[in-house]
Amino acid sequence: MIKMLETLPVHMQEHVVEHVREYIDEMREELKWNEAFANSQEKLAAAAKHAREEIKAGLARPLDISGIRRSVFLKIGWRQPDRAMKNRK
Repeated sequence: MIKMLETLPVHMQEHVVEHVREYIDEMREELKWNEAFANSQEKLAAAAKHAREEIKAGLARPLDISGIRRSVFLKIGWRQPDRAMKNRK
């Protein structure tokens, strides 16, 4: 690869090196995510089991996302998508 790079003009070599650096950084990030995901499987499985047990015992209730969505949109100053869509018609 270095021999191939040396056949290019210096400004192009620098451009290629920058792309390779960015690519390597992306690969490192992907490895971190893969490792974090692999290490979290037991915890995710335990959380899912706990949730199923709570549902079976009648301790869980459905999540009302309408209130969550509304509060999030209000905090960031956006109109709710469903209202925005109704106003377009």
